[in-house]
Amino acid sequence: MAKEDLKWFQKIGCESMRVIEYNSMGERKILNERTVKDKEFIRFLQQFITTIPVLGDENIRIGPGASYMVAEFTCGGKTTEIIEFINSRIKTPSTAFLSNPNDVESKVLNDFKALLRPPTYNQHAPKITNNPLKYPDFEITYLKSEDRTPKDTTATLNVESYKVKSTKGEVQTVEVRSGQLPPKDVTFKVNEKSFDLITFAREGLQLHPNLLVVREAKGK
Repeated sequence: MAKEDLKWFQKIGCESMRVIEYNSMGERKILNERTVKDKEFIRFLQQFITTIPVLGDENIRIGPGASYMVAEFTCGGKTTEIIEFINSRIKTPSTAFLSNPNDVESKVLNDFKALLRPPTYNQHAPKITNNPLKYPDFEITYLKSEDRTPKDTTATLNVESYKVKSTKGEVQTVEVRSGQLPPKDVTFKVNEKSFDLITFAREGLQLHPNLLVVREAKGK
């Protein structure tokens, strides 16, 4: 394939994605795996990946002990799109690697790792529709995003809804609102403890629209 024809994906908007972490390049025993069928989440990740250069400029020697993780994208019922991470570095469509650190590459790697690990406070977690994130005190589930802009007004209002279920079985709905301004952190209470739901990036915290962070609220 000519260099000018290289691309990360033949199709953007796959219906399914499977992330697999193997023991190593030489030992293809599956350590962790996760299948995602949230099309919006998958589309965003695909589009994010396409901002990484398709031409690598470094060939590296890979031993059997190298770490190995892949993401398989299924489009139209066929698994044809595969992204590989070897020793935490992405293999480009040219089959070479990027010699200089790439910020997007690092974020994409973290996104895939977040899919495979249990959520913890203060770490970003994937925001996938109807996918419960189980924290020590509760589980939180992203439900939907709605345009609630009032009629005959230019002041837009978007509302994201989350279901929070405590370890005692108590359920509440938490809403994150945005529009003219980006979403603010939302504080909610579970079992007499307060938590912040963070869905927007700020200094020192890198988030994109398909990630969230839950932290224990200080002084609340």
